[in-house]
Amino acid sequence: MEATLGEREKVILSRRLTADEPITLRELGQEFGISRERARQLEKRLKEQLQPHLAPLAALEDSWAHAAA
Repeated sequence: MEATLGEREKVILSRRLTADEPITLRELGQEFGISRERARQLEKRLKEQLQPHLAPLAALEDSWAHAAA
C-alpha cells in the first residue's frame, strides 16, 4: 500500500496519522509550504484512500471480538 502513496501522503501517514506524537495541521502545512486547510484536505483524501484497505481489518477485528465473547 505505501508503495502507491506519493511523498506527501507518506509524510502525512507517518508524521500525522500513525505517529506517537502527531504533528499539527499547521506544522504539516508549514513543512509543505501550504495552508492548514490544504493540509487538512490532503489528510482527508489520504484517509479516503486508506478506507478500503482498512475496512477488511475492522471486520476481522469485529469477528474476533464476537468469538471471544
